[in-house]
Amino acid sequence: MNDLQLLERLAETDPCPGDAEMPASAWSPDVAFSEVEERVAVELPATRWPRLAAPRPGWLVAAMAFIVVLVVGGVLLAVLRDASGPDPVAPASSAPSPSTTAAPPTSAVREELLPEAQTLLANFEAAYNSADVETLAALIGPETSLTLTPSPGSDDSPITVPLVDHAAAAGLFDETISFGECAQLDAEIQCGVMVIDRFAETLELEPWIQSWTIEIDTGRVTRIETSGGSPARAAALVEFQQY
Repeated sequence: MNDLQLLERLAETDPCPGDAEMPASAWSPDVAFSEVEERVAVELPATRWPRLAAPRPGWLVAAMAFIVVLVVGGVLLAVLRDASGPDPVAPASSAPSPSTTAAPPTSAVREELLPEAQTLLANFEAAYNSADVETLAALIGPETSLTLTPSPGSDDSPITVPLVDHAAAAGLFDETISFGECAQLDAEIQCGVMVIDRFAETLELEPWIQSWTIEIDTGRVTRIETSGGSPARAAALVEFQQY
């Protein structure tokens, strides 16, 4: 038997040749798809799409991105973490509320600053606020550091960073400082300092009032230690950490 005869035998045994009519019980593809669509439309309930949440305001998204950078820096958040709890309720009293400006201790003798120290601090403030790191470096010692001291009762340890690095990071957030009342206390200078940055302005927070202890040697700033928490600022930081 040759190949042609074999193909003819196979064609004769085909139970459903191409020219045969389709059985009455069979469905064509068009009929099958129509039946499926009809059953889906009748038997399945209407689809309910989840309601999308309202978009957050643009300023909130920008502030969230800004906080991510702050968390990466780690310095500011570590200082304010302890102040995130609720503010203590002050007892009723007829006495006026104390000032938010940090005041130096009264145990040391307060003296007015020398003109040289006043000029140095004025130049320091101008260089810091303009993010002029080169000028700032000329006003401080080669190993001058800034120590961030946690509030009393906190379990956090003080954080010490190079002052030049801190000033460079602060410039990224448009942070500015303003020296208030300063006094010479023995070998140190203590000043009340108001701190404002883009984060506080965006959320319309009150200025952050800190107390700076400054050491000066041979006409340069050699050490700065800051203290003083901001409960409102800490609460805002904790809120944005939840996103």
